[in-house]
Amino acid sequence: MFIFIVTCSLTFSDFAYSGQLFKVTTITNAELLPSTIEKVRAAYQLLDIELEIYLLPAKRALIEAEKSNTYDAVLARIKNAEKQLPSFVRIPVKLRELNVVAVASRKFNNLSGQQGIANLKNYNIASLRGVILTDLLLKDIDNHIIDTPKQGFSMLIYKRIDVFVLPSFMTQDLPKELTENNYIIHEPPLYSANLYHYLHIKHSDIIPAITTAISKITGNPIEPP
Repeated sequence: MFIFIVTCSLTFSDFAYSGQLFKVTTITNAELLPSTIEKVRAAYQLLDIELEIYLLPAKRALIEAEKSNTYDAVLARIKNAEKQLPSFVRIPVKLRELNVVAVASRKFNNLSGQQGIANLKNYNIASLRGVILTDLLLKDIDNHIIDTPKQGFSMLIYKRIDVFVLPSFMTQDLPKELTENNYIIHEPPLYSANLYHYLHIKHSDIIPAITTAISKITGNPIEPP
């Protein structure tokens, strides 16, 4: 009888969401993280749920997710995003690591590792609007807040800034004008943090199932509370 009840419970739980489409928002340029997106998609497919991904500017993605009832989940945000997403629950399984790097001339040899963060104050720098990790790193440092990686690279080319601070996955294709003039991605990264998936509390009944599914697909453990 117990087995029958459990089986029925699982069946009805699956039936409730089977064949549904979830709308998921994430930051523009997240398409540069195809393996992460596909792993989350595969996890939901285990629950017979399909995903529709909406790419929005970083800050707008947070605002739109929280203020409307449109989105079912938020993809690839750091743990600190919880403060700006009170209507969402962080799934406690790491998706991947996010590295923040400095793009600058090779002649600047003090812009790598955590010690490089303090050195940023000596330069004219820019960072992307709505990227929580760079906002935290640069909260005490004056910097130009811009909207796109392309804008930042252009500012470097025309020497309007010395350093551009951004997530490393957005630096996969540095403009030729930069590489030809000895601009590099300074390594190791300034800072690293884990990226997580967030699910709207209206779907709280499937949190255990999607947590298990994401852990299975990524191979990453479920973190303790």
